[in-house]
Amino acid sequence: MSVYREFTGRSVEEALRNAREEFGVGLDELDFEILTSGSRGVLGMGAEPARIVAAPRSELGGAAP
Repeated sequence: MSVYREFTGRSVEEALRNAREEFGVGLDELDFEILTSGSRGVLGMGAEPARIVAAPRSELGGAAP
């Protein structure tokens, strides 16, 4: 079973902050991949959130995807 989880936010930075808070680790202790950087849309219409997958490096056992 994968320890990677998906996180979203209005920006990549917000998605990373959500992941850090969920796992209780700093950015340097987080392994992540940006799936989409999100878009603001036009006047808020069609906006898409930023999406990442992340896992704490301590739970990976040295194996990253």
